[in-house]
Amino acid sequence: MVNSRNCGSCTACCTVKAIAAAELIKAPGLHCPQCDKSGCVIYETRPDPCRTYMCAYLSTDWFEDRGRPDRSGVLVDIDVEPPPAGYAHVATIHPFRDPARVLAAPYPELIARLIGAGCAVYLSGSGPPGTLNAIALLNGMFDAAAAAGDLQAVRAGLEHTLARIAAHAFVPFSVADAQARVAEDARRRGSP
Repeated sequence: MVNSRNCGSCTACCTVKAIAAAELIKAPGLHCPQCDKSGCVIYETRPDPCRTYMCAYLSTDWFEDRGRPDRSGVLVDIDVEPPPAGYAHVATIHPFRDPARVLAAPYPELIARLIGAGCAVYLSGSGPPGTLNAIALLNGMFDAAAAAGDLQAVRAGLEHTLARIAAHAFVPFSVADAQARVAEDARRRGSP
């Protein structure tokens, strides 16, 4: 953690993220049933995905205090998923309150910097609660703008991507699929 930061009253990940664990399966966009206004009521015994998760606000020095997800409306993940081939790291940016928030500082600069550093960068768009997020890879169409430091072009690309995400046909989260993933993970680890 950076500078002894902690979650404080932020519970953004408890709503924005999907959780697929033996102890808890939760769709993205729905508030976790184990979370109330004071935070996680099972904090000491929370599932592994919750226990090991740290957003970029906690794990990097990229954000000032106003960048905490509950204050900014944007949750940023680093290396939560394995990076695609050809990339050393992966970052996913989840604007969960107002998608247009990613058009303002520090997000265009952050996206350009991450792409320039060879990180796969995804923009995640929330659909109706209980549906899977739409995910768009920003690399490729953003590479030239990022290399040139052209933040106006980065913003234009983000506006285009946000429009594509808004038009996305969101798919309902499947509890059965999540249960199958949990069972497959347990099988690979040799757990019952």
